[in-house]
Amino acid sequence: MQFDRVRHAFPRLLCALALLCPALAAEPPPLIRKAMEFSFPSEPGKVYEVQGTVDGATWQRAAGPFFGNGAAIGGFFPTDPEADGSPFRDYRVKELDPAAFGPAPAALANTTIVLNDAGRPREVIFLDEARGLLKTDADHLRTFAYTLRRVSGRGLTAALTYFDDTQATLELDFAGPLVGGYRFADAASGDLDRGAFSLHAGRLRSREPTSGRPNELPTGLAGKDLIFNQAGAVTLLRFNSDFEVKLTFPDGTELVRPYSYDPDTEVTADLNIIMPDGGTTHFAMELLSETTGGFSMNATDSTGAPAPGTSPTAGDFSNPKQPDASANPDCPPKDLDGESLFLSGSESMTLNFNPDGTGTAVREANGSVEVTPFTYDYERTGNGGAAVAVTFPGATNDTVEDYDFDYGDNCTGTYRRSDYNGGELTGGGQGNFGPGSAAGRPSPAGLVMGMAW
Repeated sequence: MQFDRVRHAFPRLLCALALLCPALAAEPPPLIRKAMEFSFPSEPGKVYEVQGTVDGATWQRAAGPFFGNGAAIGGFFPTDPEADGSPFRDYRVKELDPAAFGPAPAALANTTIVLNDAGRPREVIFLDEARGLLKTDADHLRTFAYTLRRVSGRGLTAALTYFDDTQATLELDFAGPLVGGYRFADAASGDLDRGAFSLHAGRLRSREPTSGRPNELPTGLAGKDLIFNQAGAVTLLRFNSDFEVKLTFPDGTELVRPYSYDPDTEVTADLNIIMPDGGTTHFAMELLSETTGGFSMNATDSTGAPAPGTSPTAGDFSNPKQPDASANPDCPPKDLDGESLFLSGSESMTLNFNPDGTGTAVREANGSVEVTPFTYDYERTGNGGAAVAVTFPGATNDTVEDYDFDYGDNCTGTYRRSDYNGGELTGGGQGNFGPGSAAGRPSPAGLVMGMAW
């Protein structure tokens, strides 16, 4: 590519130096036109266009679309009739439907983005419109604040600021509503990762249900999307039925082909796509976590022999599995507003949850009572599970207590707690829990706030 640029520039360089062709060497004069400036405020997640009219009745797009980010949007229009041949008489700003401009959502609050790092899931948990958690694995979790900007119909950019003021940037390119490709750049470490991602409602389970049911590949693919990644190049597979799949390749080209799918076990499956030349592309898939897996791929010709010029390759895939419904719709509850949970086990305490996202942890030790204020975020994780992330205002370190609850039909069950400090797992606990008297303890009342965490 660089050679082509040099080759095409070489005659112009000779003309300029040897004056062999002064007409080619002459540069055009600068073009200066009158212009009219426009500027208007924007809101994050909204989409706008500037429209113009000649007669005051019919409006058409003059500029845009523009994706709002909370800052002013501006630009210039030429006012010289020769600039565009049909200058508008009046202009207006029109707000548009964001869904009409691509699959990227307007917000990520209360969702989890799973980054597929060579089959290893990394969770970016967006707790609300401003805060989140980065969980790289069970031993590492960090809090962050973030701002979100929609940059196109497919693209979102999240700017993350960690507790220690270091920063990272997550760029998401949505191939569909739940899947796409990502670019994650960490400013502190200098790491730059690319791959496939999947979008999930709420939070994911951090452990298996008490029933012992393992993570499973779907028994059928109709109506589902999978994203396949090979060395950072992502391909969207949209399964229109049990027999037809639409492939969207990294360059945007599309191909609709018949396929067959055979789940061998709960975590392995064979996917075969029939290609236009009669050959078959075969994927041997293995689920490695609830949402990510790996595959090996090989191609055969119409006779079943290895396709000429091909060799087996490997990659990873993302499965945008959504939470399963619980048997009792009230257990776990939809929220913890005004609730108290008594925890017994490795440590006994009562967690009191206020409707405004604050709460207190009450512990009794050696005849004294410790009351620790906290802020919390609660999400149901499906199939009887729920998660609570507890953080502590005024903490000097990045401190998080992350709870996983397994609810029974009577709203009691078991829990596991993971304690993180400075992004590292430092301890935890497990045991039983229940609301108030169901756990064998009344909820404490009238306690004086005594001890900050």
